[in-house]
Amino acid sequence: MKEKLLVLDDERLILTSLEHLFEDEYEVLTATTAETALGLARKHDIAVTLCDERMPGVTGHEFLRRL
Repeated sequence: MKEKLLVLDDERLILTSLEHLFEDEYEVLTATTAETALGLARKHDIAVTLCDERMPGVTGHEFLRRL
């Protein structure tokens, strides 16, 4: 079973690109909001997290602090 990678970005094109980039190595979970990403993190054992720094409503630093 592959480890899980959580990717948070408010731009769908970036999420899709990163998903394709990492799909051979990881089971990629994507989210466009911090709330959705935090929900995924509560439900799954996440090995690696990538997130955008500048998003509406929350910075990447703030998201990682909450995580």
